[in-house]
Amino acid sequence: DGTVIRNNVCVRQGVGIDFEIGDAKPAIVEGNLLVENDIGIRTRESGGVDIRRNLILGCKTAGIQFSLDRKRAGSWSAAHCGIHHNLIIGGEGLLLKLTDPHQLRSEDRKLDGNFYATKPGDVRFAFDRGEPMNLTAWQKAWQGFNDASEAEGASRLVDGCSYRFDAAKLELSVTLGFDPKDTTYPGLKQGEQVWKLQVGSLNR
Repeated sequence: DGTVIRNNVCVRQGVGIDFEIGDAKPAIVEGNLLVENDIGIRTRESGGVDIRRNLILGCKTAGIQFSLDRKRAGSWSAAHCGIHHNLIIGGEGLLLKLTDPHQLRSEDRKLDGNFYATKPGDVRFAFDRGEPMNLTAWQKAWQGFNDASEAEGASRLVDGCSYRFDAAKLELSVTLGFDPKDTTYPGLKQGEQVWKLQVGSLNR
C-alpha cells in the first residue's frame, strides 16, 4: 500500500517531483524521466520515499535532494528513505544532496546500485550543510552510517554518457557508454536513443 509515482515526464520545472511534510507513509517514485529541472526529486520533512530506476538529466541544483527545516512544527518524519538503481547524468549541480541518518527524524537511509555519470575526482555529492565530495568519500561516509549494507557500495561511476534536449521539438537524445542490463530506468540501452516527449507520455 501507499503512493506510487511512476512513468512521469517532468521538464524544466523548479522541482520535478516534490514531497513536503509527511509522516513517512510508504511512497514509491519509479521509472520517471526528469529533464533539466532545478531539482529532480526532493523530500522536505518527509520520509518513507523509495526512489528507484529514475533517469535524471541536467539538474541545476541537485538530482535528488533531502532537506529539513529543523524548526518546522508538527509530527512529521523524514525517516525510511531509499535511493536505488537511478541514473543521473549531467547538470551544473550536485548529483545527490541529502540529510544523513543522524539528523532530526531522519533515521534509516538506504542507498545502493545507482549509476552516476561523472568523473572519479568530481565532487558531486554532499550532505546538508556539508562540503561536496567525490564518490569514494561519499561511499566511505555511508559505510560509517550503514556498515557494508545499503551504503552505495554497489553504486558506480559510468563513462560515455550524455544527453541532448531540443525544447522546440520536444526531442530527447540519450547516449550511454555502458550496458545497463535493465537495472536502471526501464528500456535504456547502450548507445544512442532518441525519444519524442509529449504531455503526459513518452514515445520511444
